[in-house]
Amino acid sequence: SLVYYGLSSLAANGDGPFNRYTSLAISSLMEQPGNLAAFIGMKECGKRLTVVSSLTLSSIALTAALLFDGPIRQVSLAAGKLTITAAFAAVYPWTTLLFS
Repeated sequence: SLVYYGLSSLAANGDGPFNRYTSLAISSLMEQPGNLAAFIGMKECGKRLTVVSSLTLSSIALTAALLFDGPIRQVSLAAGKLTITAAFAAVYPWTTLLFS
């Protein structure tokens, strides 16, 4: 959850080619496709694979955001926000199955 909220606050920073409002809007718009990806992934592939794959893709995207600058960084941050949202949405049902 630290990564999720960290990315949300980083989007309000306004670094890169966009101003802070555009960055925050892009970050907010990435949440709905992330939730949809989590729903489809849990239905088709299972909860464990959805969480593991979305966390892996998130780490790749956020590593790319560290290495690059400018528009590539913004795209990497948006992809990281999408995938960490999917992981965050998929971990709750998986946790209830583990501890029930």
